[in-house]
Amino acid sequence: MKYASQGILASSVAHGLNRSLLAICMAIGLSAFSAAQTVTKVTVAPASVTGGMPSTGTVSITPKAGADGVMVSLSVQSDFATVPQSVSIAKGKSSATFAIKTSATPSDMSVPITASLSDSHASANLTIKGPAFDSFTLTPVKVTGGTSLTGTVKIKSAAPATGLSIIVTSNSQSAIAPESFQIPGGSKVGTFSVTTTPVSSATIAKISVTLGNTSAVIPVTINPPTLTTFAFTPSTIASGGSATGKITLSGPAPSGLFGCPISATSSQDLILPTFVSINQGESSATFTVSSRPTITKKTIVVTAKLGGKTLTASLVLTAAPKNPFMGSYVGSFLQPDGSIGGATIGIAADGTLSGKVTGSSVKTVSGSIDKNGDTNLTVSNTSGINTASGMFAYTPKGLLFGTLTTDQNSTVWITLNYVNKPLMFAGTYSGTFSNADSSGLVTISVSASGAITGTATPQSGGSSTLKGAVNSTGVVSLSATSNGKTDKNSGFGAFDSEGQLIVIVTSADGQSTTTVTLQKM
Repeated sequence: MKYASQGILASSVAHGLNRSLLAICMAIGLSAFSAAQTVTKVTVAPASVTGGMPSTGTVSITPKAGADGVMVSLSVQSDFATVPQSVSIAKGKSSATFAIKTSATPSDMSVPITASLSDSHASANLTIKGPAFDSFTLTPVKVTGGTSLTGTVKIKSAAPATGLSIIVTSNSQSAIAPESFQIPGGSKVGTFSVTTTPVSSATIAKISVTLGNTSAVIPVTINPPTLTTFAFTPSTIASGGSATGKITLSGPAPSGLFGCPISATSSQDLILPTFVSINQGESSATFTVSSRPTITKKTIVVTAKLGGKTLTASLVLTAAPKNPFMGSYVGSFLQPDGSIGGATIGIAADGTLSGKVTGSSVKTVSGSIDKNGDTNLTVSNTSGINTASGMFAYTPKGLLFGTLTTDQNSTVWITLNYVNKPLMFAGTYSGTFSNADSSGLVTISVSASGAITGTATPQSGGSSTLKGAVNSTGVVSLSATSNGKTDKNSGFGAFDSEGQLIVIVTSADGQSTTTVTLQKM
C-alpha cells in the first residue's frame, strides 16, 4: 500500500505539473500572437477639410484583435489638428475609427495622422485648408475725389485666433489704400478704407485684395467735383448795388487752375467775372457781381457750368426811378492841358445833375443826363460860365466814366464812383514820374482807406520813400523822403481815357510840379 500511495502521489504531482506547463505554454502562445499584430494603414475621410471642420480617421491592423482587443496609439504633429491619444479595436475586429478635430489655419497645410502599435506605424495626410475668399465689395464704386470708400472682404471660414492678414493694393495715386488689413480671429468679415484725392478728370483706380494665391480686383471711378449749389446773397439788389455769388462743389478742388465759367442772360446789366476759380482743397468759392442801374425791374439768370453739370441762380434787380444813373457820386476829372481836380455829383430821379468840381478853383456844376448817358452841363463860378456836353457810361469795374467837350473845344475826362462803393483809387500801381529836375520809376499802393505808400527811383540813382493819402475826390497829399530830407507835395489824381491814373502834385513852396503816370497792377 505504501508503494501504491507513493505511485498515486507521483501521478498526481505529474498531472499538476503538466497542467501548469500547459497554462504557461498557452500564456506564451497568446503573448506571441498579440505581439505579432501590426498597424497596416491609416485613412482619413474626408482627406481635405477647411480649418475648423472635422474629419474621421480609420486605423487597420492585422491579424484581427483577440479576446482582449487591441489598443492603438494615435498622434499628430500640428497645432491645428487634434486626435485621441489612442483608439481601441474590439475583439475580432481589424479596424476602428476615431474623430479628428481641426482649427482655422492661416494657409493650406498637410498634417500627418499617425497610428502606432508596438514597433509598427502607419500614417495618412490630412489637408487642412486655410480661409478662402467668399466675396469682396467696395462701397461706393463711384466717388468724387477727396472722399473715402469702404472695402469689405468675406472669407468662407473663420480666421485663425491670431487673425488673418489680407494684402491690399491700388494701381493709382488717386486712390490710397492700406498695404494690408486684419480680419479678426474667429471672424469671417473684415473691412478697410480707401481714401481718394481730388482729380481734375475722371480716373479709374483698381483696388486689389490678395489671400494666398487668390486675388480679387474691383475698379473704382474717381470723378472730379461737380456743382452742387449756386446762389446769390442777397438775391434781390437795388439798381446799381452788388451781391455775393457762392458756388459749392461736391468735393474739394484739385491742384492747378480749377473752376467754372459763368455767364448772365443780360450781361449789360451786370458786371461779373467770366470765370470763378476755386482754390485747391476748397469745395466752394465766392465772387462779387455789381449791377448797372436799370429803369425797369429785371430778373437776371446767371449760369455756372462745370463738367457736364449746369446750375443757374437768379438775381433780381430793382428799378432805379426814371434815370438809371440816379445816385450820389464822387470822383475826379482830367483835361489835356493838365488841369486836374475832384468832383462831387448828384443825379436825381429825373436825371437832373448837380454838384461841384474842385481844381484850381471851385466851380458849381448843373445840368442833366438821360437814360442813355447823354449829358449837358453848365459849370460856373464868379469868374464865368462854361458849358460842356458828352456821354457817360459804366466801365467794366463799375465806375461811371464820362468824356465831355467844353464850349472851348477842350476835352474833359471825368471818372465817378458811387459814394457807397470802396475807394476807386484803391490798388497797387506802377509807372513813371517826371518834373523839372528829374524823372524815374514809381511804385505805390493805395489802401481801401486811401493811405498811400511806395517808392520813387530817379534815373540818376537813389530812391525816395513815398507816404501820403488820397480821398474819394482825388485830393492827394504826398511826402517824399530821401537821405533824411522830406519834401511835401499836394494836388489831385484822376483817371484818363485809357484807364491810367494821372497824379499831379505841387511842392509846398510852389516851385516844383511833378506828374505821375500809373498803371494798375
